[in-house]
Amino acid sequence: MYILPTLCLALIIWCARASKLIDDFHDANSKFTAEGYKIIRRLNLTSNFLFCPLSAQIVVALIRAGANGTTADELALHIHNPKTKQLFSKVLSSIKSKQKCEFKMATNLYISDKYHVKKQFKNFSKKVFRATTEVVNFNETKKVINYINDWVANQTKHNIKEIVSSPDIHKGTEIIAVNGLYFNGDWLYPFDPTFTDRIRFHVNNNKSILINMMRSENKFKYRKDAVLKAQFLELPFYDQDVIMTFILPTTRFGLDKIEENISDYLPHRRSLNYHAVSVTIPIFKVECNIDLVAILKNMGVRTPFSIGADFSRMSDTTPSPVVGNIIQKTFLEINEKGATAAASTAVVIEGRNVPPRNIFLANKPFLYYLWHKKVGIFFIGRYTSPKE
Repeated sequence: MYILPTLCLALIIWCARASKLIDDFHDANSKFTAEGYKIIRRLNLTSNFLFCPLSAQIVVALIRAGANGTTADELALHIHNPKTKQLFSKVLSSIKSKQKCEFKMATNLYISDKYHVKKQFKNFSKKVFRATTEVVNFNETKKVINYINDWVANQTKHNIKEIVSSPDIHKGTEIIAVNGLYFNGDWLYPFDPTFTDRIRFHVNNNKSILINMMRSENKFKYRKDAVLKAQFLELPFYDQDVIMTFILPTTRFGLDKIEENISDYLPHRRSLNYHAVSVTIPIFKVECNIDLVAILKNMGVRTPFSIGADFSRMSDTTPSPVVGNIIQKTFLEINEKGATAAASTAVVIEGRNVPPRNIFLANKPFLYYLWHKKVGIFFIGRYTSPKE
């Protein structure tokens, strides 16, 4: 059975039933995903990256809960939904692991001991966001760094051992928000490792690299869209509400066009049907550090990071604290190894000896996202070049 371990210093959400609040959140998630992706793309024109939009929404909403005035308005505008208490309480109450799909999530807010944190804010953060608010002495830089990194290691089962270092924390630090996520899911239809082969991946017109790619012939949800000039492929996990979608340009190096119009390619924009498909995708790993402050500033959120910040709902100490960092570190690995025997979930396409007419060969730059049917996108990223 194949496992996709996903690590992100971020929050992941799960919802078990549909409602207007959840539909609103899904729309907000799609808008935020598209905006964030475009900004990261501008900052990373050629490299692989992985972004957790859902986690960013959660941490922004948490900070907004302690904000007032213009500070709160700017943050609310860019999470696209003002119904914070009702919305996040409903969504987060449904977070849970299912068979062969494990989720582990935690959120921490570290605030300087120079500030008195209101009890009401602590209670609200814990009740609505399941977040822990801790007061620390940022003058003890090394101690705080070790404390936060130990917490991160525990949340991610030691797959991420360091999220902060001395440049991130110093004596002038006032607030740091850190989120931890661990996701480990088995494919519903596993790939057979004996079919894995060395195949050439075309980075650009002048460069190609031989890499390991896993292959399968099966019935998957698939679509080839002539208007969007892309192939869509959905690979479900054992928990079939969780899906990984791959988007491959039909032209050799057409990823730029897809990224320019990313909103058209997100979930629920196009319906996919089951087809017999021959799938070939890379075995790959992506690790990425995302500066969420830079993303928010590019969206127009400025006040929370300036001396004009108003976090009077969080603390009555004056002057109000200023957000220093919002840190996100992501890790995604797609491979062929798993702890569960593959026989129980293996599905073979009818007439396997007849080659499928649909071929999904991801041997050039592509986009992907991992999402939940009833909530939205957990992770989104692109794969443009293997590590040599």
